[in-house]
Amino acid sequence: MPLFDLDIDVDEFLSTCSKREINQIIDALIEDGYLNKSSLPTSKNVCIAQQEHIDSCTKLVNNYYQLSIEECEILKKISNRF
Repeated sequence: MPLFDLDIDVDEFLSTCSKREINQIIDALIEDGYLNKSSLPTSKNVCIAQQEHIDSCTKLVNNYYQLSIEECEILKKISNRF
């Protein structure tokens, strides 16, 4: 695949993208592991409690390697209830 050396401002590039193209960029970032899909908002009508829950879960996902074995077991027990 050919490599291109272009000097393009990221903000300028993104501001010219359509919503569909932005969604394609987001999908590519998720596929390449740069963005976690669970951290993306699913709805603009999320209440404060739901947003706090999403934020808490996102922190846990992003800090998995800092959790102790006991903490992982607690989370597993909670998730197995559902």
